[in-house]
Amino acid sequence: MVSTELEALRQRLLLDLTAVNRPKQRTAAPWQWGRKDAVLLLLLGALVIGFHIPLAFSNTIVTDYDLYVYFYPYWEYRTEALRAAQLPLWNPFMYTGVPFLANIQTGVFYPLNALLVFLEAPRAVTFSYLFHLWLAAAGMYLLLRQLGMGAASGLMGAIVLAFGGFFAAQAGHINQVQTAAWLPFLALTYSSAYRHASLVWAGLAGIILALQITAGHPQETFLSLCIVAMFACYLTVLSAFHAEHASSGWPHHQLQPARRMPLRLLGWSGYAGALLGIVVALGAGLSAVQLLPSLELSELSLRAGGLDYADATSFSLPPSEIMRALLPPFTDPPFSEYTAFIGVFALGLTWAAIRYGSRQPATAFFAVVFVTGLFLALGRFNPLYETLYQHVPGFDLFRVPARWLFLSTFGAAGLAAVGLDSLSALYAQTRQARQIARDVIGTLGLAGLLVAGLIALKHYLVLPGYPTLFWWEVSAAATLLLILAGPLVLPRALLASAFLLLVTAELWFGRAPFPISHPVPSQAYSAVPPGLAQELQDKGLFRTLSIANPAYEPGDLTETRTLLSTHLPPREIEAFIESIKYNEILAPNTGTRFGVASLDGYDGGMLPTKELGELKNLVLSEGKTSERVKLSDSALDLAAILRDHLQGIPPSDFLGQLNVKYIIADRLADTWANGVYLDLDVMRHLNPAEHMTLPLSLGNGVNGLSFATFLEGGADIPQGMVVATVTLDAADGKRRTFPLRVGIETAESRESARAAGRHEKPATAASRRKLDGYNAYIARWDLGEAVFPRSIHIDAQQQLGRFTIAGISLIDTRTGSSQTVDLNPSLRRVLTGDVKVYQNLAVRDRAYFATDVVPRESVDDQLAALPSLKSGQVAMAPSEATPTVESPSRKSDSSSDGGSVRITRYAPEEVVVEVSALQPGYLVLMDTYYPGWRAWRDQNEIGVLRANGVFRAVAVPQGTHTIAFRYEPASLQKGGLVSLVSASVVGGMVIVWPVVSWFRRRPKPHVER
Repeated sequence: MVSTELEALRQRLLLDLTAVNRPKQRTAAPWQWGRKDAVLLLLLGALVIGFHIPLAFSNTIVTDYDLYVYFYPYWEYRTEALRAAQLPLWNPFMYTGVPFLANIQTGVFYPLNALLVFLEAPRAVTFSYLFHLWLAAAGMYLLLRQLGMGAASGLMGAIVLAFGGFFAAQAGHINQVQTAAWLPFLALTYSSAYRHASLVWAGLAGIILALQITAGHPQETFLSLCIVAMFACYLTVLSAFHAEHASSGWPHHQLQPARRMPLRLLGWSGYAGALLGIVVALGAGLSAVQLLPSLELSELSLRAGGLDYADATSFSLPPSEIMRALLPPFTDPPFSEYTAFIGVFALGLTWAAIRYGSRQPATAFFAVVFVTGLFLALGRFNPLYETLYQHVPGFDLFRVPARWLFLSTFGAAGLAAVGLDSLSALYAQTRQARQIARDVIGTLGLAGLLVAGLIALKHYLVLPGYPTLFWWEVSAAATLLLILAGPLVLPRALLASAFLLLVTAELWFGRAPFPISHPVPSQAYSAVPPGLAQELQDKGLFRTLSIANPAYEPGDLTETRTLLSTHLPPREIEAFIESIKYNEILAPNTGTRFGVASLDGYDGGMLPTKELGELKNLVLSEGKTSERVKLSDSALDLAAILRDHLQGIPPSDFLGQLNVKYIIADRLADTWANGVYLDLDVMRHLNPAEHMTLPLSLGNGVNGLSFATFLEGGADIPQGMVVATVTLDAADGKRRTFPLRVGIETAESRESARAAGRHEKPATAASRRKLDGYNAYIARWDLGEAVFPRSIHIDAQQQLGRFTIAGISLIDTRTGSSQTVDLNPSLRRVLTGDVKVYQNLAVRDRAYFATDVVPRESVDDQLAALPSLKSGQVAMAPSEATPTVESPSRKSDSSSDGGSVRITRYAPEEVVVEVSALQPGYLVLMDTYYPGWRAWRDQNEIGVLRANGVFRAVAVPQGTHTIAFRYEPASLQKGGLVSLVSASVVGGMVIVWPVVSWFRRRPKPHVER
């Protein structure tokens, strides 16, 4: 008994000695929600409105290019479908038809988008942007408060994150804003699940991850998961190296014995990893209804298997742009992807965090996140990035490494909060004069090193103009003054207020140059210019190809600027005019908004598919007016916009096979020579000894003729040699003949080849579309009298190369007028204004009946055969052809006399066609072949075949039949089932389990016996 008491006393003494020798730690009480927090969250909402007063309170919209031509059309199309209580599964208005819902960037299943279906797309995007900006700020505030920061520090971090350059520059990528805004809440719920070992919080984190996924920017979701994984490592290290505070469950600063470290680190790592795995599994399960269709599309996408290194590192942040990326531009912003400015004052606070807040565990976490973001944003300029690309999953799936700057923004926001919190804890009476002197000397020394470094690297850095540099210097001086002297002379509240005001003001002015700060009247969105009206008036089923560049100047530009100048500043005026031009040229993907099918498309994500990319390559090859050159197999090249690469209008017969009825072109490549207008977009090529005749029917007489021509491969033709003869047949029966001589009326097109050749350059030349250093040459002949031309005949007489007629105009010098001649009788110009609209008379119907199978096994071979297919022919794999259909003998001059087709219903997800077949054959629907499309013939399901490489076809026996195509993707059904099961599991974790636990913990009533 005595020995037991002595042992207990010894143990107590040991504990007391340990307590005496242990250094005292200041432990902050766990954060509790209070009224002050609610007020500050409302203040953040007021700041969001204050930063965007015109957007919030007037009928204005943002006209950033990506937002206007990509997201507005998608949002409009999604909204119209949801208003009709339908899921928008398929989009028939891009390329030759593509999945809509499966394209994750459309955000069909993002719940917050559904709340905005009653608004027009621009207003819906505006409200979504403002709400998510507040969401990001509120989440960051709550996360910093949970990490032990004061209210002012939490407000500082929220302001830096939400109002910095990242969200301002990415306003044009609304799905990126929506996804990124949830990051602080994802970190908050994960840390709560970690602290409390709570399935409820884990379920909430899974819900937030599902919201990020369905918001539709996979790269931003990937970056968010990287940050949360780093946060999990931070929590693991704290838990392993420090004891837990019994009252709060939050890691304490009391170090554990070193011998326990490996085991504790292993245990906490397993716990953090398992918890993160649960969150990811729940998020993926909840969003499976979106993920499975998107994964199906990704397997068929140009990005399937990952991007090559060149594509994956496109838009890497150049080291020379780092200063402009982190500091406010004020007037001259860098490229939007290179923008993540946090301001000079906020950067000063990050230095204060490292200098005075090194004992705060969150400092190391936010600093690592900040540096990691900058390090990875360098992309190809980073010597280690290629190793990460090769060995770390995810790095080969996305381009634009500069988007890693999001990590820097998040890290800088956290460091700014820590810095302000650390400065607020410094009291004048606790700082000795020696310490102050060290800080002043050290800070001035660091500033001197930075200035010296800038001077040394000035030739390698991209710097803004002197006004911006001046404000950077003034802000830096004010920051140093506040950091060094503020804690000595200012109360904590006043110091915090000064920093908050200065940071907010700097970010306000820093956002000024970005489109989000320059909205324009919504009339720009609803305008229908004449070029677009031409297609809208045609109610047929057709496609349009636009090769028009918005760089043209409208004819009424001066009047428009004068009219708008009374209401808008110059920047908004230019944005307004640019938006109207996007409508007129039917810029991709504006056809989706107007209900006009376009052969072109613009995505930058999972579209187009590989087959559609190859079709695009084929169109570009056919449209090369100098030579047939394929693009590379790079995903970025195959996804290129046709308008940006076509050198001319592809052959009308080929476009007709793709159901292209209208071609929109600008007049930038046309020319005025001596007052005569020449259309240079439609060309005719003649090989040696070939000839062509153009019939004319003019009611007015002409007395002049102008030709634009050039040679290719004819640089060695000697000066003065006749390469072609032009003959004009007139109504008076006379024939007038004019020679086209090398070096006088025409010449080799390529400047470098001509300079090394044997002839000179004619006097008048015009540059060719998309071909620098290539010319067409202008010749003019006076007829001497007015004649009424009936035809023009051109005979090519060159011995080598190819002779091209680029444009012809008939001139009447009596009236000063001229009239262009259509070189291709299948292309009739129906509108000439700010843009030109051609109608393709060779257009074919969307569906046709084929009786002649051209056997081609691979998709590439089928596509290669497409331009040469005749009416009634279809290129198809022999293994898919139906024997009964192949029985008719092939004919070289196949026609469509074997049957007729009529489309009776054409909806995005359903097409119904009536077929009258005189013999067995195939119904070919010139819409994209894609998994999920099913077909029924007279109520009996049949197989859908691939035709012509990219289209759909079904076998049709002799007789009259009704064929119905319906898009019913199995991936959507499977994903919906997985999401339903996952929702049941998460509902049990978040709702049912807490209720059951409460009942189990409830004290039972005492019953006396």
